[in-house]
Amino acid sequence: MKKKLVKKLNKKQIILLCVAAALLLAAIALSIVLPLALKKDNGIPKPYVNDFDQTSDMYVTVSWKKVKGALGYSLQYVYGNVQNEDDIVTVKTEGLYYRIERQKDVLAYRVKALSNDRDSDFSPWQYFNVNPLKLDAPQNATLNRDGILSWTNVKYQDRGVLKTVPTYVVDLMFEGEYFDVAKYTGTKTETNVLKGYVKGWLLNLMSHYDEETDTWKDITLTVRIKGLNYYDYGGIKTEKGYEFLYKAYDESEYYEKEITIDENLFKSIKG
Repeated sequence: MKKKLVKKLNKKQIILLCVAAALLLAAIALSIVLPLALKKDNGIPKPYVNDFDQTSDMYVTVSWKKVKGALGYSLQYVYGNVQNEDDIVTVKTEGLYYRIERQKDVLAYRVKALSNDRDSDFSPWQYFNVNPLKLDAPQNATLNRDGILSWTNVKYQDRGVLKTVPTYVVDLMFEGEYFDVAKYTGTKTETNVLKGYVKGWLLNLMSHYDEETDTWKDITLTVRIKGLNYYDYGGIKTEKGYEFLYKAYDESEYYEKEITIDENLFKSIKG
């Protein structure tokens, strides 16, 4: 058999082969990386939330940088689950930002660039958690000599307009010598004044008290009040007319105060 002759490569040829191999590998790598790079940055906007104050801002501002050749942009957003397609809002703008009304939920948003030739794909969904705004609790509850209970109104900001909460819930607890502890909870009122209730319950509880023969013992009235983030009328809950309050705010914390009803105040309330 004839032996195959293997030609020994000289140093120069080895170097050339190594260079060729390196160039081939680089070309292969480039053929993979370049399309990926182009795909990654093919005119798709990269939206983000501008500085947002969780304690006070009424709007969430979504911004993005200008895309070359774009004539405008289409923004989609939804509070909650992006799978709820009926809830997704789509808006178009020629600007580089859009202000979205605040809600207490997770805001999902995405943007695409618009052009005459071909719109870009939408950016991936981005998510931003929006905390609920906090209502102040009522303050300074007082009981006057006519038995009328009142407190300061709870105010809130509604997109730059100062408003008053539409409903309060009031809990009352009476403690005294001549009756068992009595609790009256869940009273709803549209104003910061509660007329008739305290007087009516107080006189009913003290119906067996005899001013001529019984020794007077002070009565303790514990008041608990909070502002609601919806309107309650006759037990019917509605946010109509108070949509921003309901969507952006939680109910307030309870305000609690003990009021002492002494003999003079009782006699004045009784009349």
